[in-house]
Order: sequence, then C-alpha cells, then structure tokens
Amino acid sequence: MEGKKIYPLVYEIVKRAQKENPNLKNFVKYYEWSKRIPKPQVITDELADAICTSVSSSQGVGLEIYYFEKVYIKDLEYTFMDNQLTHLLSNINSDGKKFGFLGDIIRNGFDGRKVPNEKDKELLISL
Repeated sequence: MEGKKIYPLVYEIVKRAQKENPNLKNFVKYYEWSKRIPKPQVITDELADAICTSVSSSQGVGLEIYYFEKVYIKDLEYTFMDNQLTHLLSNINSDGKKFGFLGDIIRNGFDGRKVPNEKDKELLISL
C-alpha cells in the first residue's frame, strides 16, 4: 500500500497517542517534531512515504517513538482501512480486543522503504 493511502491511519494513531501516552513526552525532540506532521488532506506523496518510513526507522526526526502504539479495528474502520489491514491485527489484549502495533502494520502494509534515504531525511527535517 502506498504511503499516501496508509498515512491517514498513521496520522490518527499519532494524534491519539499524543493525547493518551504521556511517556512519549520523554522523547522531547521526536515528540515535538511529531506535533508538526500535516493532516492527510494536505500531504504530498513524497512526504507521506517519508513519514511512513520513519515509523520503522528514524534518525533525529520521525515517528519511530510511535512504533509500539496499538492499532485497533476501530482505528482501521475510522480510516477506512479495515478491508485492507485487519489481518495484521494479530495480538489480543486482556479485554479480548485484537490489535496490532503501528510499526508492524507499516512494515507489513506499506510498500515503500523501511529505512529513510537522504531525500526522506530532508523532507522530514523540513517540517
């Protein structure tokens, strides 16, 4: 799946985690940078790819601190990705709800690079 298509899910999980996971604030530089990611409606293909790549691996800027954020079926439904990605929800929490980790979903569902290249780094730094 291309970055621009999966990016709405990344955006929603990051924004939810910023509100619900206070531990992310311990990674000040990454956390502050993540507050600047654009809404899905205004992102370019190249930037969407770079941001999705940064969930798996980032150097100084990016979303790697969100790798282990949980993604539930309601997140997939909200972003209209339940038909494409539900099979990646392979864990079950104590409440019996299936979930997957954002990083695993990106690594398995995103067709782009898993490690940022120089152009990706430039795009990420420019935010």
